[in-house]
Amino acid sequence: MAQHDYIIDNQSFPATRTDINNVLQAIASNNSGASAPSTTYANQFWYETDTNKLYIRNEDNDAWIEVAVLDQANDIVSSITSETLVANIVNERTSGSGVTVDGLLIKDKEIGTTAAPATLQASAINGGQIGGRRNLLINGAMQCKQYGSPHTVANANRAFAADRFQFVNVTGSNQTVTNSTTSPSGFSNSLKIDVDTAVSGSDSGAYAYLGQKIEAQNLQHLDYGASGAKTITLSFYVRSPKTGTHVVELNAPDGSRNISGTYTVASANTWEEHSITFAGDASGTINNDTGIGLEIFFWLVAGSDLSGGGSLNTSWTTNPTANTRAVGQVNVFDNTSNVFYLTGVQLEVGSVATEFEHRSFGEELALCQRYYEKNYPQGTAPASSSTLSKGSFVVHSSATMTYRWSQQFKVTKRAAPTSVIYSTTGASGNVRLNNSSDLAVTIEDSGDSGFAAYVLNRSSTGGEFYWWNWVADAEL
Repeated sequence: MAQHDYIIDNQSFPATRTDINNVLQAIASNNSGASAPSTTYANQFWYETDTNKLYIRNEDNDAWIEVAVLDQANDIVSSITSETLVANIVNERTSGSGVTVDGLLIKDKEIGTTAAPATLQASAINGGQIGGRRNLLINGAMQCKQYGSPHTVANANRAFAADRFQFVNVTGSNQTVTNSTTSPSGFSNSLKIDVDTAVSGSDSGAYAYLGQKIEAQNLQHLDYGASGAKTITLSFYVRSPKTGTHVVELNAPDGSRNISGTYTVASANTWEEHSITFAGDASGTINNDTGIGLEIFFWLVAGSDLSGGGSLNTSWTTNPTANTRAVGQVNVFDNTSNVFYLTGVQLEVGSVATEFEHRSFGEELALCQRYYEKNYPQGTAPASSSTLSKGSFVVHSSATMTYRWSQQFKVTKRAAPTSVIYSTTGASGNVRLNNSSDLAVTIEDSGDSGFAAYVLNRSSTGGEFYWWNWVADAEL
């Protein structure tokens, strides 16, 4: 550490040699010292020893410009603070290998960790989610629950305890799906599967899964069927009663293509975060329509008809052999004490699982209502007895006639839905008359934006009032 005014005095030779040596030491150490040199020159360096900062004197010789901060303990540059130097690095456009700073490759104005052309790959910004609409799934945090909860699901049936996520049960017995408040940090809800009846591992045809179907026209940017088909990554939080291998499968029905991947649960009954990356399908097809583009299966039970093959189908395959779809899947339903939870499900383009994309409840609900909408309160199951949020009108005429009315949806549906009207008592295909009896009603002209309904040839005495509830189902 040395500083000097860079002026060699007129003196005897031994003193001159000492003065020259001091100048050379100051140059070699970049004028290092706890304070700035007392004599300064344009473009002069100064290394501040107490802060480990490197400065350069400006051209006008009236200010110091901070260049970088050095980490002496780890022998690295901890930060570059000069915008000019940063710009020079980022604009590096040679045909060489680029510049590597603390493990990041900077080349051709891009930043990444692999060979050029590099791409920025990050799981978070400032420890939080990355902006934009990345999640291809809807209601991944399981907050929207228009269908109500819980549901006891009979054999060969399905149910939704969270919008868009269906539980399919083909185990030969009833199982229960619930929207639960048991959840990992950062979430408030999850899907919960209770095993009502244990399923034997020897039942070759038994299967059960949780899944979501994604509308095909929302997936055109994946570019399936082209050489640039996009890689996608699925991430989620799971609490399984079983350790070991669990299988997730993707199905692209337009081209009859399937691929499976696995995650391994290390600790039973413990929340774990997992991710699986799936290659893009250069030979696949996803039509630009309102049908199913991709379907995700979180396998829970897979008898030998689905798991008895030699190895798991881990590449996109057309009509793969059925018994390769879930090879290695543990039997989550082998004991009635078992409980399975799932939440924080995200599917996004790229090979890196980023922080979960939390959307507002209102936005998430509107996305769900494209596939299913009701007038009941959010926590009330359809077909329940309820007068909250009901539809109503009053007939003033004293005559025999057909009474008609229309119902508009809040959100345009994926397709013309199956619409059902319920009396406020819960009776399907009825309206409530004067809050005393149910009266048959007919729906007509159900389209993607609404439906019409009528009561046929009603002899009214005047002053009658009608109450009703409704649902519209356009789920894939």
